[in-house]
Amino acid sequence: MNNEIMTVDQHVLRIRLFDAQVASLSSEWFETSRFAKCNLHASAIEPTATVQIMGRNDVSQPLNTVDGPILFTLTSAVLMGTDSSRPRFLKAKKTSAAGAVPTTLILEGSDGD
Repeated sequence: MNNEIMTVDQHVLRIRLFDAQVASLSSEWFETSRFAKCNLHASAIEPTATVQIMGRNDVSQPLNTVDGPILFTLTSAVLMGTDSSRPRFLKAKKTSAAGAVPTTLILEGSDGD
């Protein structure tokens, strides 16, 4: 299931943005303004595909069909990334490629404690 909250406690929230996603897909925007940093980890990405992590500081949640500036890109060689820029909303977008490798993408947000 995409955009599923996995665990939440006083200092950390883990959400599954993609769950074994094979085809191209954009996640929904997720509000992260209360996090000091966000770690993102992909289980696997096919060699010619990418997962772009985007951020926006809109006043209200953007439409899920709208993309944003790319903060960083995950690839088959770089499966983890951290964002400390603290945008109000984060979203991920997978571009599929030959090989159809299922990608599970986890966002872990923490308040810095």
